[in-house]
Amino acid sequence: MGKTTTSTKEQCAIHNVVDSALWKDEKHSHFWVEDGELYESYNTIRGLRYRHRLSVNGVADCDNCPLDMLLYIVKEYIED
Repeated sequence: MGKTTTSTKEQCAIHNVVDSALWKDEKHSHFWVEDGELYESYNTIRGLRYRHRLSVNGVADCDNCPLDMLLYIVKEYIED
C-alpha cells in the first residue's frame, strides 16, 4: 500500500480550518487527548502548563495530536 501524501496547499487549508475553530494560546506548545478530553499545553515563565479545552468522547488518547486528528475533532465536535 502506498502512503497518501498531502500537498502543501492542502496542509495550509487544514491549518486554517483548525486555527480558526480551535483557539490556541499565544505560547501554545501542543494539544493532547486523555480519557476523552482534549487539553492544550502552553509555556509560561514558570514552565509548561495545561488547560482543558473540550470533551471529545470516543477519540483515542495521544500525547501530541497530529493535524489530521485536530481536523477530525474540529469537524466532529466544534463545527455544526
